Amino acid sequence: MRCTPEHAFATYTGRISEWWDPRYTANAETLQSVTVEPHVGGRVYATHRDMGKHDWGEVSVWEPGRRLVHTFTLAQDPQHPSEVAVEFVPGDTSTFLHGPVRARRLDRHKRGRAKEVRRLAHHARPVHGACRLRPLSALTSRRGI
Repeated sequence: MRCTPEHAFATYTGRISEWWDPRYTANAETLQSVTVEPHVGGRVYATHRDMGKHDWGEVSVWEPGRRLVHTFTLAQDPQHPSEVAVEFVPGDTSTFLHGPVRARRLDRHKRGRAKEVRRLAHHARPVHGACRLRPLSALTSRRGI
């Protein structure tokens, strides 16, 4: 992503509702938002019109501009969550997502989460040194994602 690690982190965490694919939620048609609470112990959850807040996990590492780790329980037993770990690594002119996602304890989520990170990177583009998200409709209509 052609932006600073700090901005990539802020985009990933603070604007997740803009790039997260609603199909990867409990109900794509009623999804209102996805939230990552910005602190260790913070909740990761989706809010739906029909069911309210649906917990997905808990933040275990919060290092703005560097690293985010949280559990992930969507579509699995909450007693045995996966772990998502994302590192934001600065390059000469870009930020790289190092080992973009590690989904532990549930291999089938590796492919889905990696696809979400690719969607985030695809949405981001340089605008005066910052990441800017493209509308989701622009991505889905061109790529069939």
